Order: sequence, then C-alpha cells, then structure tokens
Amino acid sequence: MTTPIRILTLVPEAVSARGCLDVALAAALVVDADIEVFHVKVDPDKLRNGDEEAAIQHMRASREGTAEERAQAVRAIFEGWRTALSPQLVERVTWREAVGSEERNVAEETRHFDLIVLPRAHNLDGGDAHHAAFRRSHRPLLYVPDRAGPIGPGAFGRHMAIAWKPTSQAQRAVEGAAAWLRHAEQVTAIMVAADLQHAGWEELERLAHQLGIDVSPSLIRPSDRPLNEQLLTAIHELAADAAVLGAYQHADLIEWVLPSTTRFILAHADLPLFLAH
Repeated sequence: MTTPIRILTLVPEAVSARGCLDVALAAALVVDADIEVFHVKVDPDKLRNGDEEAAIQHMRASREGTAEERAQAVRAIFEGWRTALSPQLVERVTWREAVGSEERNVAEETRHFDLIVLPRAHNLDGGDAHHAAFRRSHRPLLYVPDRAGPIGPGAFGRHMAIAWKPTSQAQRAVEGAAAWLRHAEQVTAIMVAADLQHAGWEELERLAHQLGIDVSPSLIRPSDRPLNEQLLTAIHELAADAAVLGAYQHADLIEWVLPSTTRFILAHADLPLFLAH
C-alpha cells in the first residue's frame, strides 16, 4: 500500500493564510494527500535566543498585536476555511500549533513532510518561516504568491511549466514536484539557450523518463532582456497554472549581494511555484 503524501502548510500570518490554505488544498486534491496546517506562536517570554530577540518581539505588539492575538487571528481564518470543506476532506486536514521560535519550530516540523506550502512573507514571522523552509528544511516547497488568484477544484496543476537548466537545484525541484507533474495534462520545459543541447534537454528527458513524466520543450533564444523577465513572460504565454524551478544557488550573503532570479520571481509571480534549492 502506498504511503499517503503529507503536506505541511505554514500559516505564520493572517494576511496570507487563506490563500495558502486554498493552494494547499488544491495541491492535495491532485495527489490525494493529507494536510497539516502549522502555526508558531512566537511568544517573547518563551524564546531562548536572549533578551534582544525577546525585546524585538515585544515591540511588535503595538503594531501587529500580541503573539496570542496574532495566533487567534490565524486560527480563526483556518476554522472559517475548514467549515466549507466536505466531511471527507475535514478528516484529512489537521491543525498544529507550537510555541517558541518560528525558525526553530519550522525547521524541526518540516523534516517529516513530503511538501511544504508557504506564503509570501509580510512580517518577521513570515520571514523567519521562509528562512527555515528555504535554508533548513531540505524539503520540496510550494510557494504561494499574493497574486495567486482563487484556485477551484481541478484547476491546479493541469498545465505545469518547468523552468529548466541543468543544475542540481532544478533537478531536485522536478523530483519534488514529480507527483504533480505526472498528473498534469501538459508539462512544458522552458529553456533559455541557443539550442536544446546547450539547454540540457537530454538531461531533463532522462530525468522525466525515470520519473514517469511526459514533457515537451519550449526553447527561448537568449536576448538582452533579464532572464527572470523572460521566464515569467514565457510562463504566462503558456498559460501554465503552476511552475517548477530550482531556487537559490549561492550562500545567503552572496544571494543578497548579487541579482537573484529567484528573488525576482518570488516577488513578481502570480501562480504557485514548486521550488527546491
């Protein structure tokens, strides 16, 4: 018997919780997965990283509410969202809450899941959840941008785009999204190169064959336009409803100094992104 796929949905902030829950459910329906919804209550008095971090957390209360108030707001959104689910789906969705450091708890919890769904970060909790998911979880990610519109049943993952180049990050992204790529009606690999050989098409063909994925190539000739803009334009022209790409390739400090295709796409994307790094 096949072990069910387990999806962990991070909801660090109320502002992005509903969109993240909707995308997680849409992804779960494709592969018949179970979902755990996870929130960390960052209580300043329960932190173990010293007085400075606790002071920063206390200062947030005047602008964003206390940790308890923020947790209650997220939980209220979850409960309202869950009431619209069928009894069968309710059984496959669980809520879990932890108290303490956002980054430490997320890093620990993500180890046990097949896919991590996370929204765009808007506050400190969201940023810490991002850092833990991207840098410490070593699990496949499904990123939910603010501009991702409502996704109805059966409307997720029908046409998936792979932003491909022959890197270990891109390979891991395809492997992490394989269950969804196999279910897609169409999978298109977008490659920016002079020809298919230089694009690494043979490597992707071999990988796709091993994973049982049918994929067709779409070659984009290099131009003066930035690579990140070319990729997003190509994804939109394909009318894809989800995309797969390798994420950060360098150490944290270098990524902040150098122009980053990943950061640009995360900031400007309007569809869910399967990522790996």
